Amino acid sequence: MYVRSIADGGTAYGTLDDTRGINGQTAEVGLSTGTPRLLPEGTLVPDLTLKSTGVFLSPSPTDGLLIAVLRTQ
Repeated sequence: MYVRSIADGGTAYGTLDDTRGINGQTAEVGLSTGTPRLLPEGTLVPDLTLKSTGVFLSPSPTDGLLIAVLRTQ
């Protein structure tokens, strides 16, 4: 698993290949258990995690960078 980020709660998010998850399979793994769980197809994983927040970076169709900051549920 290619780890993209690790949340404060001890969950690592990543992909099973070196993509962001756009065409690849994404997964999460609890660091305390080490048991991976595949995420639904098309799920993007955060590029950065902050306290109760995920930050997602995506290329913009107009040569820029889209930054989305979302609170966890």
